[in-house]
Amino acid sequence: NRLDSSMESPALPNGGPKGQTGTLCPSGDVVAFGQRCFHDAYVGGIDARFRSPSGDYAASAQLIGTRIDKGAARTLLDGTVVQSGDTGQGFQAKIAKEGGEHWVGELGYTGLSSRADYNDLGFMKRQNVHDAKARIGFRNLAPFGRTLETTTAMEALATNNLDGLALGRSLALKNFTLFDNFWGLFTELHARPSHFDDREVGDGAALERTALLGGEVYFFSDSRKRVNGELWQQLHVLDTHAITYTGEGRISLRVKPEWDVDLLPTWFYGSGETRYFATQDGSYLFGTQRAKSAGLTLRSTYTFTPELSLQAYGQVFLDDVRYADVTSAPASGRGSVLRLDDLKPWNGGLASNPNGASGTLNASVVLRWEYRLGSLLYLVYSHAQTNTTTPTFATPRGLDGHLARPRPAEDALLAKLSVWFG
Repeated sequence: NRLDSSMESPALPNGGPKGQTGTLCPSGDVVAFGQRCFHDAYVGGIDARFRSPSGDYAASAQLIGTRIDKGAARTLLDGTVVQSGDTGQGFQAKIAKEGGEHWVGELGYTGLSSRADYNDLGFMKRQNVHDAKARIGFRNLAPFGRTLETTTAMEALATNNLDGLALGRSLALKNFTLFDNFWGLFTELHARPSHFDDREVGDGAALERTALLGGEVYFFSDSRKRVNGELWQQLHVLDTHAITYTGEGRISLRVKPEWDVDLLPTWFYGSGETRYFATQDGSYLFGTQRAKSAGLTLRSTYTFTPELSLQAYGQVFLDDVRYADVTSAPASGRGSVLRLDDLKPWNGGLASNPNGASGTLNASVVLRWEYRLGSLLYLVYSHAQTNTTTPTFATPRGLDGHLARPRPAEDALLAKLSVWFG
Protein backbone atom coordinates (compact mmCIF):
# COMPACT_ATOMS: atom_id res chain seq x y z
CA ASN A 1 0.00 0.00 0.00
CA ARG A 2 1.33 3.42 -0.93
CA LEU A 3 0.92 5.55 2.17
CA ASP A 4 2.30 8.99 1.35
CA SER A 5 2.49 10.91 -1.89
CA SER A 6 5.21 13.33 -2.89
CA MET A 7 5.18 17.05 -2.18
CA GLU A 8 7.52 19.46 -3.87
CA SER A 9 9.08 22.14 -1.68
CA PRO A 10 9.23 25.87 -2.49
CA ALA A 11 12.53 27.37 -3.57
CA LEU A 12 14.41 29.47 -1.05
CA PRO A 13 14.81 33.10 -2.08
CA ASN A 14 18.34 34.42 -2.61
CA GLY A 15 19.88 30.98 -2.36
CA GLY A 16 18.42 30.21 1.07
CA PRO A 17 19.59 31.03 4.60
CA LYS A 18 23.31 31.66 5.10
CA GLY A 19 23.81 31.50 1.35
CA GLN A 20 22.69 27.88 1.21
CA THR A 21 21.38 26.75 -2.16
CA GLY A 22 18.33 24.57 -1.81
CA THR A 23 14.67 24.40 -0.94
CA LEU A 24 13.01 24.87 2.43
CA CYS A 25 10.74 22.06 3.64
CA PRO A 26 7.79 22.47 6.05
CA SER A 27 9.86 20.62 8.66
CA GLY A 28 12.50 23.37 8.50
CA ASP A 29 15.06 21.14 6.73
CA VAL A 30 16.83 22.39 3.63
CA VAL A 31 17.24 19.98 0.70
CA ALA A 32 18.87 20.32 -2.70
CA PHE A 33 16.89 21.93 -5.51
CA GLY A 34 14.61 19.37 -7.12
CA GLN A 35 14.76 17.01 -4.14
CA ARG A 36 11.51 16.12 -2.43
CA CYS A 37 10.72 17.06 1.16
CA PHE A 38 8.63 13.95 1.69
CA HIS A 39 9.08 10.31 0.84
CA ASP A 40 6.85 7.48 -0.37
CA ALA A 41 6.30 4.68 2.14
CA TYR A 42 5.18 1.11 1.53
CA VAL A 43 4.11 -1.52 4.04
CA GLY A 44 3.04 -5.09 3.47
CA GLY A 45 2.47 -7.95 5.84
CA ILE A 46 0.92 -11.28 6.66
CA ASP A 47 -0.66 -12.32 9.94
CA ALA A 48 -2.26 -15.37 11.48
CA ARG A 49 -4.49 -15.95 14.50
CA PHE A 50 -5.61 -19.06 16.37
CA ARG A 51 -8.10 -19.62 19.19
CA SER A 52 -8.80 -22.98 20.80
CA PRO A 53 -12.31 -24.47 20.58
CA SER A 54 -12.87 -23.63 24.26
CA GLY A 55 -11.81 -20.04 23.70
CA ASP A 56 -9.32 -20.23 26.57
CA TYR A 57 -6.12 -20.22 24.51
CA ALA A 58 -5.07 -17.85 21.75
CA ALA A 59 -2.04 -17.28 19.59
CA SER A 60 -1.14 -14.73 16.94
CA ALA A 61 1.80 -13.81 14.72
CA GLN A 62 2.57 -11.11 12.19
CA LEU A 63 5.38 -10.55 9.71
CA ILE A 64 5.79 -7.18 7.95
CA GLY A 65 8.09 -5.54 5.43
CA THR A 66 8.59 -1.80 4.85
CA ARG A 67 10.26 0.27 2.15
CA ILE A 68 11.07 3.99 1.92
CA ASP A 69 11.38 5.59 -1.52
CA LYS A 70 12.51 9.02 -2.66
CA GLY A 71 12.89 12.04 -0.39
CA ALA A 72 15.92 13.16 1.58
CA ALA A 73 17.84 10.87 3.92
CA ARG A 74 17.01 11.30 7.60
CA THR A 75 18.75 10.29 10.80
CA LEU A 76 16.66 8.56 13.46
CA LEU A 77 17.25 9.14 17.16
CA ASP A 78 19.31 5.94 17.52
CA GLY A 79 21.70 7.16 14.80
CA THR A 80 20.29 4.99 12.00
CA VAL A 81 20.23 6.77 8.63
CA VAL A 82 17.18 5.95 6.49
CA GLN A 83 17.35 6.88 2.81
CA SER A 84 15.62 6.12 -0.44
CA GLY A 85 15.52 2.42 -1.22
CA ASP A 86 15.92 1.23 2.37
CA THR A 87 13.82 -1.73 3.49
CA GLY A 88 13.01 -3.10 6.92
CA GLN A 89 11.35 -6.08 8.54
CA GLY A 90 9.31 -6.70 11.65
CA PHE A 91 7.92 -9.72 13.46
CA GLN A 92 5.70 -10.18 16.47
CA ALA A 93 4.16 -13.24 18.09
CA LYS A 94 2.05 -13.92 21.16
CA ILE A 95 0.66 -16.96 22.90
CA ALA A 96 -1.76 -16.52 25.77
CA LYS A 97 -4.25 -18.19 28.08
CA GLU A 98 -7.12 -15.70 28.21
CA GLY A 99 -10.07 -17.71 29.48
CA GLY A 100 -10.96 -20.41 31.94
CA GLU A 101 -10.86 -20.42 35.70
CA HIS A 102 -8.40 -18.26 37.54
CA TRP A 103 -4.98 -18.68 35.89
CA VAL A 104 -4.17 -16.50 32.88
CA GLY A 105 -0.89 -15.62 31.22
CA GLU A 106 0.94 -14.42 28.14
CA LEU A 107 4.29 -14.76 26.35
CA GLY A 108 5.08 -12.23 23.65
CA TYR A 109 7.90 -11.03 21.41
CA THR A 110 8.34 -8.09 19.03
CA GLY A 111 11.36 -7.53 16.81
CA LEU A 112 12.00 -4.66 14.37
CA SER A 113 15.03 -4.18 12.16
CA SER A 114 17.02 -0.95 12.28
CA ARG A 115 15.36 0.49 9.14
CA ALA A 116 11.81 -0.76 9.66
CA ASP A 117 9.48 2.23 9.36
CA TYR A 118 5.67 2.24 9.31
CA ASN A 119 5.19 5.71 10.78
CA ASP A 120 3.26 6.78 7.67
CA LEU A 121 0.63 4.16 8.50
CA GLY A 122 0.47 4.62 12.29
CA PHE A 123 2.51 5.52 15.34
CA MET A 124 5.75 3.55 15.70
CA LYS A 125 7.47 3.94 19.05
CA ARG A 126 10.89 2.88 17.77
CA GLN A 127 12.78 0.46 15.51
CA ASN A 128 16.05 -1.46 16.10
CA VAL A 129 14.60 -3.46 18.95
CA HIS A 130 14.02 -6.90 20.49
CA ASP A 131 11.17 -6.75 23.02
CA ALA A 132 10.08 -9.75 25.14
CA LYS A 133 7.22 -9.95 27.64
CA ALA A 134 5.99 -12.58 30.09
CA ARG A 135 2.96 -12.31 32.39
CA ILE A 136 1.14 -14.70 34.70
CA GLY A 137 -1.94 -13.81 36.71
CA PHE A 138 -4.65 -15.16 38.97
CA ARG A 139 -8.16 -13.76 38.65
CA ASN A 140 -11.53 -14.29 40.24
CA LEU A 141 -14.57 -13.30 38.18
CA ALA A 142 -17.08 -14.39 40.82
CA PRO A 143 -18.37 -11.81 43.35
CA PHE A 144 -16.57 -12.06 46.67
CA GLY A 145 -17.32 -9.75 49.58
CA ARG A 146 -17.46 -6.19 48.22
CA THR A 147 -15.72 -7.12 44.96
CA LEU A 148 -17.11 -8.17 41.58
CA GLU A 149 -13.76 -9.29 40.16
CA THR A 150 -10.06 -9.22 40.99
CA THR A 151 -6.87 -9.94 39.02
CA THR A 152 -3.35 -10.16 40.44
CA ALA A 153 -0.43 -10.61 38.06
CA MET A 154 3.34 -10.56 37.79
CA GLU A 155 4.94 -9.23 34.63
CA ALA A 156 8.52 -9.23 33.32
CA LEU A 157 9.77 -7.15 30.40
CA ALA A 158 13.14 -7.14 28.61
CA THR A 159 14.17 -4.83 25.76
CA ASN A 160 17.44 -4.82 23.79
CA ASN A 161 18.54 -3.11 20.61
CA LEU A 162 19.96 -5.20 17.77
CA ASP A 163 23.50 -4.65 19.09
CA GLY A 164 22.53 -6.44 22.32
CA LEU A 165 22.52 -3.28 24.46
CA ALA A 166 20.03 -3.49 27.36
CA LEU A 167 17.42 -0.78 26.82
CA GLY A 168 15.20 -1.82 29.68
CA ARG A 169 14.31 -4.49 32.21
CA SER A 170 11.26 -4.45 34.43
CA LEU A 171 9.61 -6.68 37.03
CA ALA A 172 6.14 -5.65 38.17
CA LEU A 173 3.43 -6.81 40.55
CA LYS A 174 -0.06 -5.66 39.55
CA ASN A 175 -3.57 -5.85 40.96
CA PHE A 176 -6.96 -4.76 39.61
CA THR A 177 -10.16 -4.83 41.62
CA LEU A 178 -13.69 -3.95 40.51
CA PHE A 179 -15.98 -3.27 43.48
CA ASP A 180 -19.71 -3.87 43.75
CA ASN A 181 -20.39 -0.13 43.45
CA PHE A 182 -18.64 -0.24 40.04
CA TRP A 183 -15.61 1.70 41.25
CA GLY A 184 -12.29 0.25 40.12
CA LEU A 185 -8.76 0.34 41.55
CA PHE A 186 -5.48 -0.61 39.83
CA THR A 187 -2.13 -0.66 41.65
CA GLU A 188 1.36 -1.57 40.47
CA LEU A 189 4.79 -1.85 42.06
CA HIS A 190 7.78 -2.22 39.75
CA ALA A 191 11.56 -2.32 39.79
CA ARG A 192 13.84 -1.48 36.88
CA PRO A 193 17.62 -2.06 37.01
CA SER A 194 20.09 0.28 35.32
CA HIS A 195 19.97 0.26 31.53
CA PHE A 196 20.84 2.43 28.52
CA ASP A 197 18.96 4.84 26.29
CA ASP A 198 20.32 4.96 22.73
CA ARG A 199 17.90 7.75 21.72
CA GLU A 200 18.66 10.35 24.41
CA VAL A 201 21.50 12.13 22.58
CA GLY A 202 19.96 11.73 19.12
CA ASP A 203 22.94 10.33 17.18
CA GLY A 204 22.96 6.80 18.62
CA ALA A 205 25.26 7.32 21.60
CA ALA A 206 23.71 5.44 24.54
CA LEU A 207 23.40 7.16 27.93
CA GLU A 208 23.17 5.10 31.12
CA ARG A 209 19.92 5.28 33.08
CA THR A 210 19.98 4.48 36.78
CA ALA A 211 17.93 1.81 38.52
CA LEU A 212 14.60 2.82 40.00
CA LEU A 213 11.70 1.72 42.14
CA GLY A 214 8.26 2.92 41.24
CA GLY A 215 4.56 2.56 41.65
CA GLU A 216 1.29 3.46 39.97
CA VAL A 217 -2.22 3.97 41.27
CA TYR A 218 -5.31 4.36 39.08
CA PHE A 219 -8.93 4.44 40.15
CA PHE A 220 -12.22 5.34 38.53
CA SER A 221 -15.74 5.86 39.80
CA ASP A 222 -19.03 4.56 38.42
CA SER A 223 -19.36 6.04 34.92
CA ARG A 224 -23.15 5.67 35.10
CA LYS A 225 -23.39 8.41 37.72
CA ARG A 226 -24.08 12.03 36.89
CA VAL A 227 -20.69 13.00 38.34
CA ASN A 228 -17.84 10.56 37.79
CA GLY A 229 -14.10 10.65 37.36
CA GLU A 230 -10.73 8.93 37.32
CA LEU A 231 -7.22 9.58 38.62
CA TRP A 232 -3.82 8.13 37.63
CA GLN A 233 -0.53 8.80 39.41
CA GLN A 234 2.99 7.42 39.00
CA LEU A 235 6.02 7.89 41.26
CA HIS A 236 9.62 6.89 40.46
CA VAL A 237 12.56 7.06 42.86
CA LEU A 238 15.98 6.62 41.24
CA ASP A 239 19.07 5.36 43.03
CA THR A 240 20.75 8.74 42.40
CA HIS A 241 18.12 10.29 44.71
CA ALA A 242 16.29 11.67 41.68
CA ILE A 243 12.51 11.58 41.60
CA THR A 244 9.73 11.87 39.02
CA TYR A 245 6.05 12.26 39.76
CA THR A 246 3.38 12.46 37.10
CA GLY A 247 -0.36 12.16 36.91
CA GLU A 248 -3.58 12.98 35.14
CA GLY A 249 -7.23 13.01 36.05
CA ARG A 250 -10.76 13.50 34.80
CA ILE A 251 -13.92 14.88 36.35
CA SER A 252 -17.07 14.49 34.25
CA LEU A 253 -20.41 16.17 34.86
CA ARG A 254 -23.56 15.19 32.99
CA VAL A 255 -25.39 18.52 33.34
CA LYS A 256 -28.29 17.21 31.29
CA PRO A 257 -28.76 14.00 29.32
CA GLU A 258 -27.69 15.95 26.25
CA TRP A 259 -24.92 18.04 27.85
CA ASP A 260 -21.57 16.69 29.14
CA VAL A 261 -18.68 18.65 30.64
CA ASP A 262 -15.20 17.17 31.27
CA LEU A 263 -12.33 18.71 33.24
CA LEU A 264 -8.94 17.05 32.67
CA PRO A 265 -5.87 18.13 34.69
CA THR A 266 -2.30 16.87 34.07
CA TRP A 267 0.93 17.44 36.00
CA PHE A 268 4.58 16.42 36.08
CA TYR A 269 7.57 17.03 38.35
CA GLY A 270 11.06 15.64 37.90
CA SER A 271 14.27 16.48 39.72
CA GLY A 272 17.82 15.12 39.84
CA GLU A 273 18.08 13.02 36.67
CA THR A 274 21.02 13.52 34.29
CA ARG A 275 19.80 14.53 30.82
CA TYR A 276 21.46 15.58 27.55
CA PHE A 277 20.89 19.14 26.31
CA ALA A 278 23.56 20.07 23.70
CA THR A 279 26.67 19.15 21.75
CA GLN A 280 29.40 21.79 21.91
CA ASP A 281 33.10 21.88 20.98
CA GLY A 282 33.15 18.15 20.27
CA SER A 283 31.51 17.20 23.57
CA TYR A 284 28.08 16.07 24.68
CA LEU A 285 26.76 18.28 27.47
CA PHE A 286 24.51 16.94 30.23
CA GLY A 287 22.88 18.55 33.22
CA THR A 288 20.93 17.61 36.31
CA GLN A 289 17.43 18.39 35.15
CA ARG A 290 14.58 19.89 37.11
CA ALA A 291 11.35 19.97 35.14
CA LYS A 292 7.75 20.72 35.94
CA SER A 293 4.56 21.13 33.96
CA ALA A 294 0.85 21.51 34.54
CA GLY A 295 -2.10 21.52 32.20
CA LEU A 296 -5.85 21.85 32.36
CA THR A 297 -8.32 20.94 29.64
CA LEU A 298 -12.02 21.78 29.55
CA ARG A 299 -14.17 19.85 27.11
CA SER A 300 -17.92 20.12 26.64
CA THR A 301 -20.40 18.56 24.22
CA TYR A 302 -24.03 19.58 23.73
CA THR A 303 -26.21 17.31 21.59
CA PHE A 304 -29.24 19.21 20.32
CA THR A 305 -30.48 16.25 18.30
CA PRO A 306 -28.83 13.01 17.15
CA GLU A 307 -28.00 14.91 13.94
CA LEU A 308 -26.80 18.23 15.44
CA SER A 309 -24.12 18.69 18.12
CA LEU A 310 -21.71 21.36 19.36
CA GLN A 311 -18.34 20.60 21.00
CA ALA A 312 -16.09 23.15 22.72
CA TYR A 313 -12.50 22.51 23.80
CA GLY A 314 -9.99 24.61 25.70
CA GLN A 315 -6.51 23.81 27.02
CA VAL A 316 -3.89 25.73 28.96
CA PHE A 317 -0.44 24.20 29.47
CA LEU A 318 2.67 25.51 31.27
CA ASP A 319 6.13 24.00 31.56
CA ASP A 320 9.54 24.94 32.95
CA VAL A 321 12.85 23.06 32.45
CA ARG A 322 16.19 23.95 34.13
CA TYR A 323 19.65 22.36 34.15
CA ALA A 324 22.43 22.48 36.75
CA ASP A 325 25.75 20.71 37.49
CA VAL A 326 26.81 20.51 33.85
CA THR A 327 28.93 17.48 32.87
CA SER A 328 30.35 16.31 29.57
CA ALA A 329 31.71 13.40 27.53
CA PRO A 330 33.49 13.32 24.15
CA ALA A 331 30.99 13.20 21.26
CA SER A 332 31.54 9.63 20.08
CA GLY A 333 28.52 8.88 17.88
CA ARG A 334 26.46 5.80 17.20
CA GLY A 335 27.37 2.66 19.12
CA SER A 336 29.22 4.40 21.94
CA VAL A 337 28.18 3.85 25.56
CA LEU A 338 28.21 6.71 28.07
CA ARG A 339 28.24 5.68 31.73
CA LEU A 340 27.25 8.23 34.32
CA ASP A 341 30.43 7.66 36.32
CA ASP A 342 32.50 8.58 33.26
CA LEU A 343 30.95 12.03 32.80
CA LYS A 344 33.31 14.86 33.73
CA PRO A 345 32.47 18.35 35.08
CA TRP A 346 32.26 20.93 32.27
CA ASN A 347 34.48 23.92 32.95
CA GLY A 348 33.84 25.82 29.74
CA GLY A 349 31.10 28.29 28.97
CA LEU A 350 27.79 27.46 27.34
CA ALA A 351 27.10 28.58 23.77
CA SER A 352 23.41 28.93 24.64
CA ASN A 353 21.20 28.80 27.71
CA PRO A 354 19.58 25.32 27.89
CA ASN A 355 16.79 26.45 30.23
CA GLY A 356 13.32 26.95 28.82
CA ALA A 357 9.75 27.78 29.78
CA SER A 358 6.58 28.01 27.72
CA GLY A 359 2.88 28.60 27.94
CA THR A 360 0.26 27.26 25.51
CA LEU A 361 -3.39 28.16 25.08
CA ASN A 362 -5.52 26.22 22.59
CA ALA A 363 -9.26 26.40 21.98
CA SER A 364 -11.69 25.09 19.40
CA VAL A 365 -15.42 24.94 18.69
CA VAL A 366 -16.87 22.31 16.36
CA LEU A 367 -20.43 22.26 15.01
CA ARG A 368 -21.47 18.93 13.48
CA TRP A 369 -24.67 18.66 11.43
CA GLU A 370 -25.75 15.46 9.68
CA TYR A 371 -28.21 17.24 7.41
CA ARG A 372 -28.98 14.03 5.57
CA LEU A 373 -28.23 10.41 6.40
CA GLY A 374 -24.50 9.93 5.73
CA SER A 375 -23.99 13.56 4.65
CA LEU A 376 -22.22 15.91 7.08
CA LEU A 377 -21.37 19.57 7.53
CA TYR A 378 -18.61 20.61 9.95
CA LEU A 379 -17.91 24.19 11.01
CA VAL A 380 -14.69 24.55 13.02
CA TYR A 381 -13.07 27.51 14.76
CA SER A 382 -9.64 27.03 16.32
CA HIS A 383 -7.29 29.27 18.30
CA ALA A 384 -3.67 28.30 19.02
CA GLN A 385 -0.96 30.28 20.78
CA THR A 386 2.40 29.41 22.32
CA ASN A 387 4.87 31.68 24.03
CA THR A 388 8.40 30.61 25.02
CA THR A 389 11.10 32.25 27.07
CA THR A 390 14.63 31.41 28.22
CA PRO A 391 14.93 31.88 31.99
CA THR A 392 18.29 32.86 33.40
CA PHE A 393 19.91 30.60 35.97
CA ALA A 394 18.87 33.11 38.63
CA THR A 395 15.19 33.23 37.60
CA PRO A 396 12.91 31.67 40.26
CA ARG A 397 12.01 28.11 39.37
CA GLY A 398 8.28 28.02 38.86
CA LEU A 399 5.52 27.92 36.27
CA ASP A 400 4.79 31.35 34.79
CA GLY A 401 1.09 31.85 34.10
CA HIS A 402 1.84 35.07 32.18
CA LEU A 403 3.13 32.92 29.31
CA ALA A 404 -0.41 31.69 28.61
CA ARG A 405 -2.03 35.13 28.58
CA PRO A 406 -3.77 36.23 25.34
CA ARG A 407 -1.27 37.27 22.68
CA PRO A 408 -0.87 37.04 18.88
CA ALA A 409 -2.09 33.62 17.83
CA GLU A 410 -3.15 31.46 14.92
CA ASP A 411 -6.90 31.57 14.37
CA ALA A 412 -8.67 29.50 11.75
CA LEU A 413 -12.24 29.08 10.56
CA LEU A 414 -12.87 25.93 8.55
CA ALA A 415 -15.86 24.33 6.86
CA LYS A 416 -16.09 20.77 5.63
CA LEU A 417 -18.99 19.37 3.63
CA SER A 418 -19.37 15.71 2.76
CA VAL A 419 -22.19 14.29 0.63
CA TRP A 420 -23.26 10.67 0.57
CA PHE A 421 -24.69 9.54 -2.76
CA GLY A 422 -26.63 6.38 -2.23
